[in-house]
Amino acid sequence: MSFANLSHFYRNFAELYSAGIDVASTVESLEKRSSGHDAHLLKIASHNLRKGRSLHYSFKVAHCVPIFDLPLVKAAEDSGRVVDVFKNLSQKHLDTHESIKNIRGSLIKPFFTFTAALMFPGVTDLFTQKITLAQYLKGSLGVLVLVCSACYMIYNYWQQSYFNIHKARNLYQIVSFLPFLNNLSTRIAIEKFSSTLAFMQDSSIDFYESLKQSAQCSANPKIQSAVDRIVPKIQNGLDLNRTLQSETVFPIDLVTAISLGSQSGKLPDFLKRYSEGLKKQNERTIQTMVKFFPIFLYWMVVGQIVYLIVNFYTGYLDQLLKIVP
Repeated sequence: MSFANLSHFYRNFAELYSAGIDVASTVESLEKRSSGHDAHLLKIASHNLRKGRSLHYSFKVAHCVPIFDLPLVKAAEDSGRVVDVFKNLSQKHLDTHESIKNIRGSLIKPFFTFTAALMFPGVTDLFTQKITLAQYLKGSLGVLVLVCSACYMIYNYWQQSYFNIHKARNLYQIVSFLPFLNNLSTRIAIEKFSSTLAFMQDSSIDFYESLKQSAQCSANPKIQSAVDRIVPKIQNGLDLNRTLQSETVFPIDLVTAISLGSQSGKLPDFLKRYSEGLKKQNERTIQTMVKFFPIFLYWMVVGQIVYLIVNFYTGYLDQLLKIVP
């Protein structure tokens, strides 16, 4: 499902369920409203629900909701707060859809700038008959098609990673090698982990179970490994704050939020405040990258134009110098 469809799905599910319709009939009703691949996934979910399986298990088997949502679905089901949690999930995916739409809109100018950067350099060679039209199209338009195809495949893989933990972790590992995106990808993984943990704690799920479930669906495998190590230690009576600090994958601000929240009995509030602040920081970083990307491309095009002009007149100057005795 797309993020827009996910938002509609959760909202419609909450409305039908709040009207007293059981979960299996609710999913079947939503299946009839869907089409194509989405309808097929919901059919698998409704089939499992009719067999008496849980909502969490049915959604997990059907791969009809993102893996990051599964712990929240389980928390909603266990706590009886399906309507409230699903409404929050609906708004969350609607916000994601709007963010992606804004990013797409802001990339229109960079796309045309990049296209000009590819198409312009070969124009002078084409008019001076140094290259043929076929060579020009192959060298510029062909490259543009390849770049657009690569971007589309990356975007498609990114969307699929929301529904497949293996793809999510593969993508995380790839992005971690990129110097400009390494810190951003790490912060996004921490933000998702902390927000999921906050939702589960707010739904009165056991703290240790919340930690395990939140870590299992994290794109960063180091988080799951760290949680697997610290849970037995905390259960055996070791200090929560010191145990969390021993794992470098957890930022000090997150450790402080968990420690203070546990001591005050307001852990969900502390985690929500922390995750919301981190989310705003990540959004500012993305907006900054999107803002400066077209500027970088613009100056790249300007540099190419200056280079071509200088190169063009340098050639004429060399010819004049050969003629002049």
